[in-house]
Amino acid sequence: MKRLTLLLSLILILTSQLYSQTFTATAFSPTFTTNPVGIVQAPGDDRFYIVLRNGLIRIVNTDGTVVPGNWLDISAQVYDNNNEQGLLGLAFHPDYQNNGEFYIHYIIDTVGTAADQDQRISRFHRSTIDPTVADPNSEERLILLDDPYWNHNGGGLQFGPDGYLYCAMGDGGSGGDPGNRAQNLGVIFGKILRINVDAPLYTSPVSNPYYGQVGARNEIYTYGMRNPWRFYFDRITDDLWIGDVGQDTHEEINHAEKVLSDGGENYGWRCYEGLFPYNTTGCGPIGNYFFPKADIPQASGPMCSVTMGEVYRGAMMGAIYNKLIFSDYCYDYIWTLDYDTTGAGTYDTTRCNGLPGPDYNIVAFAQDRVGNMYFSTLHNNRIYKLGITTCTPAAVIEGPSVICSGDSIRLTSAPGLGLTYQWFYNATPIPAPLGGNDSTIVTNLPGDYQLQVTNSTCGVTPTAMSATLTVTASAAPTVTLSAPNDSVCSTASNFTITGTPLGGEYLSPYVDPAGTFYVQVAGVGNHPVVYKYTTAGGCVGSDTLTVVVGPNVSVSIPVDSICTLSSSFVLSGGTPAGGTYSGTGVTAGSFDPAIGTGTHIITYTYTDGLGCTNQSTDNIFVYGCLGLEDLAYNNILLYPNPADGIVNLSFSSNINAQMSLNVLTIEGKLIQQKMVQVAIGSNLFAMDISMLPSGIYFIQLNDGNNQFTKKIVIR
Repeated sequence: MKRLTLLLSLILILTSQLYSQTFTATAFSPTFTTNPVGIVQAPGDDRFYIVLRNGLIRIVNTDGTVVPGNWLDISAQVYDNNNEQGLLGLAFHPDYQNNGEFYIHYIIDTVGTAADQDQRISRFHRSTIDPTVADPNSEERLILLDDPYWNHNGGGLQFGPDGYLYCAMGDGGSGGDPGNRAQNLGVIFGKILRINVDAPLYTSPVSNPYYGQVGARNEIYTYGMRNPWRFYFDRITDDLWIGDVGQDTHEEINHAEKVLSDGGENYGWRCYEGLFPYNTTGCGPIGNYFFPKADIPQASGPMCSVTMGEVYRGAMMGAIYNKLIFSDYCYDYIWTLDYDTTGAGTYDTTRCNGLPGPDYNIVAFAQDRVGNMYFSTLHNNRIYKLGITTCTPAAVIEGPSVICSGDSIRLTSAPGLGLTYQWFYNATPIPAPLGGNDSTIVTNLPGDYQLQVTNSTCGVTPTAMSATLTVTASAAPTVTLSAPNDSVCSTASNFTITGTPLGGEYLSPYVDPAGTFYVQVAGVGNHPVVYKYTTAGGCVGSDTLTVVVGPNVSVSIPVDSICTLSSSFVLSGGTPAGGTYSGTGVTAGSFDPAIGTGTHIITYTYTDGLGCTNQSTDNIFVYGCLGLEDLAYNNILLYPNPADGIVNLSFSSNINAQMSLNVLTIEGKLIQQKMVQVAIGSNLFAMDISMLPSGIYFIQLNDGNNQFTKKIVIR
């Protein structure tokens, strides 16, 4: 993608053209009681998950009926008092069918006042008890952002073709970006982030364009945006399309071509609004900025807020195949965007029949797996299915134009109900048993392929379209991947992995585009690195190298609490075996509790055959003897452990007594206390530890004279 500097030429090209077709809209869902701001499908599920701004997610079946009940309800923690707030985005993990993970972007009121709301991006899970719904208590907070103003929150979430999660963040709000946050690489306002969520929380891929740059956030993928409300990836080309809401005069659509972009684009806000200067104080040369594929003047209609759609890849609306669909919150048009090879875009405005106008308030688009297009409108809080008045199918051949030696290729066209397909090889029809009447064929033969698609639902005379693709043969490249060492210490310096031929792509979150392997980022473990090289003809070769970073050391000592008069014992629980133990009270691998009461840190050190050394620590809590367990109480159980919400302590008592249930830090500091009345017989008490940070703590039962202490891990 090239930076666009010939503004006058672009302005002349970006003229509104009225195409012959007219869009139609058919009501798909019933009316919701609140704003439907997102339409999402989960992997392996053809139903639609409707994101409602008040904090609910509902499911709509493929026939438009709504599944009773809420799939997710977090309305109690969602703040939606203003129209740019609430539950804003939803994305399902690509492996959702197996791991049950999904991600949401919402606004939370952290202090209970209208003056202080924050953005939060969190991971949730499908319920393990009832897999037909989500678990509202499974939240894992990834990003918490303190908003300076209530508006411009972005909200879009998408998993990219690389498996990373992309997050759209607004510029922080107000008007004109008063803090110039969109141009500041030290904050994540006005950016699209790219993060690797296949981690306990998340990490930033080292291939991110500003990873490791002093003063820049590692998460940033692109920047210089005002409010990128919605963005999508082209499902064929993997291109990234971003709709950025304008300030006073211009809406803009930005485009990052997959084959030309590694991220890092600066789209110009607040220096530029669309193609025009807005506030150039402190800005760089015009060549530093990437200008929009389409600049849409607000004067062309009562426009106020662009709503990005997707590149249409369906079969039924052939007239707009390969065009980007979008709209505006304040304008009664559905638009399509086309573009030529020079990077200059043209767009058309086309009215959409079948909607209550004039203000549709369209806020989201979605394209299902077979290419049907839907959108949601806040005018009447419904989901509509998009149609077109012309009855021309899409006849396209998607697939490689080169067959690499020894391989087969798949040629496909967009599937659609009521369409028939006929494939030809060198002008000869391919018979039906070989897949000639399907939307997809598989072949290993070079030659000329033709496809005719007929729509038999258009009346007496079927409408037919055709496409042609010439396929040639080519040899696959020989690819090698090498490194100075494939086993390194966890403290080693970064090193370069070399793939040949040069110009390929390294596939690993720990390797940057230049081949640098980041040892400390990877951490201990086995890390496969794939190097992929593609020839000019499209043949792909790859090689894989596994880098071992070690040693992976851990320790979990079986005894976590003991009284001072107990005998010393031999320490165990360190892996790999063969390391050494050290710490207060440790002599020759044994621990003596006579060292005294309190928390004692035990360090396990291990050195592998390469001379690499690593350590891990655990803790033993020593208490005074004649405690609860030695007197009137027995069968003491603490569960669940690890815990992240409510922790339970159960035991049997031989006496009636008033006791305190305490939570201590690992240093023994009292941070939470609850008085309880113990009765003879079975007792069960619960403590809410959900507000405590993750870490190791102690739960203590104390009757004033004696105590029982048990370690607990809070996730």
